[in-house]
Amino acid sequence: AGRAAVYSYRATSHLLAELNGRNIHRAETIPVYEFGRGFIDAVAAMFPRRAEVSLSITERQIYLDVSGRSFSTTLVEHRIT
Repeated sequence: AGRAAVYSYRATSHLLAELNGRNIHRAETIPVYEFGRGFIDAVAAMFPRRAEVSLSITERQIYLDVSGRSFSTTLVEHRIT
């Protein structure tokens, strides 16, 4: 099997508290990424029905262009312990 990762648009503190200490196979190898606060809401609020989308990711920095409007955020990495 390949790699697993979790992406969260909310603060990860509750998610990590729920997952930490559980019996998850190789939990320490599963990264939990958190989008910057408000990023998903800002993009969703203006996303048109038809859109041209361009996405690039460079070292945990996401650059998103939606119909000429640009957004960016940094993914913060957490780990399950």
